[in-house]
Amino acid sequence: MLADRTRPSENIGTLVVAGHRGRRLGTVVKAYGLLKWREAFPESPVVQTFNAEENRYMLDVNERVGFAPVCWTGEWQKRLA
Repeated sequence: MLADRTRPSENIGTLVVAGHRGRRLGTVVKAYGLLKWREAFPESPVVQTFNAEENRYMLDVNERVGFAPVCWTGEWQKRLA
Protein backbone atom coordinates (compact mmCIF):
# COMPACT_ATOMS: atom_id res chain seq x y z
CA MET A 1 0.00 0.00 0.00
CA LEU A 2 1.37 3.41 -0.93
CA ALA A 3 1.53 6.21 1.61
CA ASP A 4 -0.85 9.14 1.18
CA ARG A 5 1.59 11.78 -0.04
CA THR A 6 -0.93 14.61 0.48
CA ARG A 7 -0.71 14.30 4.27
CA PRO A 8 1.74 16.07 6.61
CA SER A 9 5.23 14.52 6.61
CA GLU A 10 7.87 14.08 9.30
CA ASN A 11 11.60 14.69 9.43
CA ILE A 12 12.46 12.30 12.25
CA GLY A 13 15.89 13.71 13.02
CA THR A 14 19.03 15.37 11.78
CA LEU A 15 22.16 13.96 13.36
CA VAL A 16 25.68 15.34 13.23
CA VAL A 17 28.63 13.54 14.83
CA ALA A 18 29.94 15.59 17.76
CA GLY A 19 33.34 16.22 16.14
CA HIS A 20 31.67 17.90 13.16
CA ARG A 21 29.28 20.16 15.09
CA GLY A 22 29.61 23.92 14.93
CA ARG A 23 30.43 24.01 11.20
CA ARG A 24 26.85 24.47 9.92
CA LEU A 25 26.74 20.85 8.76
CA GLY A 26 23.37 20.43 10.51
CA THR A 27 21.98 23.35 8.51
CA VAL A 28 23.28 21.90 5.24
CA VAL A 29 21.89 18.42 6.05
CA LYS A 30 18.52 19.84 7.13
CA ALA A 31 18.22 22.10 4.06
CA TYR A 32 19.21 19.28 1.68
CA GLY A 33 16.69 16.99 3.36
CA LEU A 34 13.95 19.58 2.83
CA LEU A 35 14.81 19.81 -0.88
CA LYS A 36 14.65 16.01 -1.22
CA TRP A 37 11.40 15.96 0.80
CA ARG A 38 9.79 18.41 -1.63
CA GLU A 39 10.81 16.17 -4.55
CA ALA A 40 9.45 13.04 -2.86
CA PHE A 41 6.26 14.57 -1.42
CA PRO A 42 5.31 17.52 -3.66
CA GLU A 43 1.68 17.44 -2.50
CA SER A 44 2.40 17.26 1.24
CA PRO A 45 1.36 20.56 2.83
CA VAL A 46 3.81 20.50 5.75
CA VAL A 47 6.85 18.76 7.16
CA GLN A 48 7.23 18.40 10.93
CA THR A 49 10.37 17.85 12.98
CA PHE A 50 11.33 17.81 16.63
CA ASN A 51 14.26 18.32 18.96
CA ALA A 52 14.95 18.72 22.64
CA GLU A 53 14.27 22.13 24.12
CA GLU A 54 17.75 22.22 25.63
CA ASN A 55 19.38 21.65 22.21
CA ARG A 56 19.64 25.32 21.29
CA TYR A 57 22.00 24.54 18.42
CA MET A 58 19.42 22.43 16.54
CA LEU A 59 16.63 24.82 17.47
CA ASP A 60 18.68 27.52 15.72
CA VAL A 61 19.18 25.23 12.70
CA ASN A 62 15.45 24.50 12.47
CA GLU A 63 14.59 28.20 12.74
CA ARG A 64 17.25 29.10 10.15
CA VAL A 65 15.67 26.81 7.53
CA GLY A 66 12.14 28.00 8.24
CA PHE A 67 10.63 25.71 10.89
CA ALA A 68 8.43 27.37 13.51
CA PRO A 69 7.39 25.92 16.89
CA VAL A 70 3.84 24.59 17.02
CA CYS A 71 3.74 22.54 20.24
CA TRP A 72 5.78 21.33 23.20
CA THR A 73 5.79 17.89 24.79
CA GLY A 74 7.44 16.31 27.76
CA GLU A 75 8.61 12.83 28.59
CA TRP A 76 8.82 11.32 32.05
CA GLN A 77 10.68 8.30 33.26
CA LYS A 78 10.70 6.32 36.50
CA ARG A 79 13.54 3.86 36.91
CA LEU A 80 12.43 0.59 38.44
CA ALA A 81 14.64 -1.60 40.59
